[in-house]
Amino acid sequence: MKRVAAGKYSIALGMLLVAALPAQAQENSVTVTPSYTNIGYDGSNARDHAAEYGIDIDGTLGNIGLRTVYSRSIVNYKLGIKELHQDNYFLRGSYKFNNVAGGTLTTGLNYFYVTNTDNSQLTDSVKAYQPTVSYLNEAGNLSLDLSYAHSRYQNNPTDPTTGKMTVEQWAPGVGFALNDGYEWVQIRGYFINIKPSTVFDRMNRTQNHSRTSAVEVSWTHFLKPNPFNLTSLGVSAVIGSRIYTVTGDSGGLSNLADTQKSAYSLSANWSLPGGWSLSTMVAEQKFQEGGFGPPYGSYKMRFGYVAASKKF
Repeated sequence: MKRVAAGKYSIALGMLLVAALPAQAQENSVTVTPSYTNIGYDGSNARDHAAEYGIDIDGTLGNIGLRTVYSRSIVNYKLGIKELHQDNYFLRGSYKFNNVAGGTLTTGLNYFYVTNTDNSQLTDSVKAYQPTVSYLNEAGNLSLDLSYAHSRYQNNPTDPTTGKMTVEQWAPGVGFALNDGYEWVQIRGYFINIKPSTVFDRMNRTQNHSRTSAVEVSWTHFLKPNPFNLTSLGVSAVIGSRIYTVTGDSGGLSNLADTQKSAYSLSANWSLPGGWSLSTMVAEQKFQEGGFGPPYGSYKMRFGYVAASKKF
């Protein structure tokens, strides 16, 4: 009988193709963002639907930044597989150096931890570390960034055909403003190396991939004041393939053996009374489904996302 590595896939905010916008001027503040995501799977052999509830707390004190994200994922399955619960944790510390080459240099370190009720234990207790560095010029119309992520996956102690696995990812990016700052374009590459330790892992956990690569392109249009309080519109797309992706913009870590083949999203943001803001998104992602061994099937994941933010 073929084994299924249960878990969730890329329903955290950064994996939803949100554009990475340039950092604003430093200030002492705390921003709180609760969120909800509803997911449907079209054509998946195992998954039926899922939901995720999250809270994002992002604070700055002078040049120091500290951010923590927590989310709970609930995945419903077909084939009589028990409902899965997953807890996703993210912690980031950063420091800004001013007046570096005519701009601001920010260094940071991200930590990811995922724990769930996966009986196979192959997607449980996943850890990832991600140092980052970014540069924003003084005019605020050009940014450069680079990150390296190292992820660790455990084996199933009761199954000798499985082994421990590591994943390494490099992600260089560039962002720039157009149209007097009313447009922001972000381009980021994902170059991922997977290192399985057994034949089973290579066939079922990596789909015979030793490396994948993809490019993510995001465009955000900022609007002038209008009667609808709409502040920005965005569109994003992923070209290429990526697996076990780590995304520091959102604290997102995908821990399933499913290869993302394409992705598209539309987003809109509004300002609300009392200093609140509202973010919404709809998206579709296409995957090659792992966990069953070859031949590999494919499915589409469609979802809607909503979040409210308040800065204090």
